Amino acid sequence: MRRLSLKPRAFGVWLEQYIYGGRRLAALRHWPLTGFGICVIGFVATGAFLDHTNNKQARNGRLLRGPELISRSRFNWRARGDDLRLRLDNFRNPIGG
Repeated sequence: MRRLSLKPRAFGVWLEQYIYGGRRLAALRHWPLTGFGICVIGFVATGAFLDHTNNKQARNGRLLRGPELISRSRFNWRARGDDLRLRLDNFRNPIGG
């Protein structure tokens, strides 16, 4: 181990010669960046495909998480009440009826 006192340009030349094996830094980064780009494109394409499949299933009637509209009797049957009563009104449509 030795101490080098070099100017930035001379240090760049030293790094290129002794550390990078005569290759420039841009040449060393070429294949890793290419591989990274291929992986990103692959992940985005896979995610878009999976999202499209999920959206298609949702459009065709698959029940998603969240509340659903049910009748008063179905709600009471599912809840199997514990003496806490909720007033649920079934308002009828006065026009279409």
